[in-house]
Amino acid sequence: LPTAASRVEIRTFYGGLELGLAALAVIGIVRPAWTSAALLALALVTGGCALGRLAGLVVEGTVERSLVVALVIEASGAAAATWALSSLPSPTPA
Repeated sequence: LPTAASRVEIRTFYGGLELGLAALAVIGIVRPAWTSAALLALALVTGGCALGRLAGLVVEGTVERSLVVALVIEASGAAAATWALSSLPSPTPA
């Protein structure tokens, strides 16, 4: 990457964001009250990344293997989080 600012941006989103999501996933595992929120956030974020990447591939007209692999991973993560969210028992009314 040509500039310090561009390298900081990449570290922010490909490092910091993923670390934050990983922390949220761990919280969802160890605190059952947070499981639904964590799964919803993971589904939305990974799904949004997959849609953004797909749009980028279409706009740029490229099918670079590494980008397609990342798309498959992101879409799979979104699908898995959505499936897990839908598999949770419904909360009982108070």
